[in-house]
Formats: sequence, C-alpha cells, structure tokens
Amino acid sequence: MVSPNISLEDEVLNQRLIGSWKAKNYETLTFNPDGTFIDTLWADIPYTSTVYAPVYVIEGNYSVKNGLLNFYDATFTYVRAAADKFALQYYSILYPRYVRMDSDDMFLQVTPVLSSRNDSTLLNGEWEMTNWICVYNKNYDPQIVGGKIKESYNFVSSELKCNYNRTYFFDAGVENISIISAYTYEHPRINFQTPDLDFGSFFGVMIAHHTENEMRWVASDAVYYTRIK
Repeated sequence: MVSPNISLEDEVLNQRLIGSWKAKNYETLTFNPDGTFIDTLWADIPYTSTVYAPVYVIEGNYSVKNGLLNFYDATFTYVRAAADKFALQYYSILYPRYVRMDSDDMFLQVTPVLSSRNDSTLLNGEWEMTNWICVYNKNYDPQIVGGKIKESYNFVSSELKCNYNRTYFFDAGVENISIISAYTYEHPRINFQTPDLDFGSFFGVMIAHHTENEMRWVASDAVYYTRIK
C-alpha cells in the first residue's frame, strides 16, 4: 500500500532505486530497502592516474518526493582528509538530486530547491534552503558530525549583488559564513562571480526554474549511473 504522503510515481521510483549504482570511477551509491543509503565518492590517488580510492563514505537516510532524491540523518563513516595532516576541515552538502530512470540506467541531476521569503517568483529579495551537511573538523571533538544548515541568498537586483549566509543548526566547531558576491542573470542562467558561491564550478551552469514561491537551481548536466547490483 502506498503511503498517503507519497505519490504512486515516487513509490515506484523509490522501489526502482533499491540496489547499487556506479558512475564510472566517480561515485557509487547504494540504496537499501529500509530507506538507508551509502554514498562513496572516488578519486585517483595523488601522483597516480589509475589507482582510485574513496574521498569519503557517507551513510544515512534518504527519501523520494516529487521526483527529488533527498538525504538526511547522514554522516561521514570515512573521509580521506582525516589522514592528511594538512587538512583541517572538509565538508559535503547533500543537495537534492532529480532522479530519472531508464531500465538499468539512472540519471541524477543536482537540484537545490529554494523557497522565497518574499512571496516572489522574481530573482530578487531573499531565498533560502535547508539541507543536510556532513563535516570533518580536525580541531573539534567529535571530529565528524552532521546536521542541517540553512543557506540564504538575498538578491539585490538593482546592484546585481547577492548577500549569502550559511547558518549551522548544530555545533560543528565551524563558524557561520557570510559572503557578498556580484552575479549575472540571463534567464534562466545564473552565475556568481565569487568562486565560493559558483555552483557552476561543481555542477556546470545552474539554471533557475521559477514556480510559485519556489526556485530550483538545476545543474546543466546529469550524472549517469549503471546498476551494479
């Protein structure tokens, strides 16, 4: 029986997700029937081009709603930075990913979802989103923690500037962040001039899709996964 809070489409998608998936040498994802997941990000070991090892392993819970894969109650169970004496901090924000399935192929597209605090569909005023983050902090006890953060973007369209704030809802030994960045916006593309805010450096050009009081920043490229189990 489908839960009254889950659409039939999401329930079917959730069932098809169960199993293990791989994106080349980049990432492996395992979704379990009990709603837990294991996410392993891979990268080559420095000074080699053929030997790959985990950058991190994240374990937690997941859900599917309106075609979006959401992660929560997650934490690092391994992080390579912990073995690097020069690495003081490392974090991973678990943004929602839009899911598309095709037989034994899966496509995931990073899709941050922001809500308007101004009841607006225009790229002006304040927008915010809350997601889960995993944090490694060498100088904090415990060194590995996870919890929710709120990211807010206050766009001043008359000046083409954005005030960004990141607020932690838990103690990670990390200070909240405030950044002011210039931006360009040619509908539907948005680009921040400050590298720390430039989603494009990670996901490709971000495309802003507006609906009523909601905006989705959709990565221009989806990551292709094949089923391995």
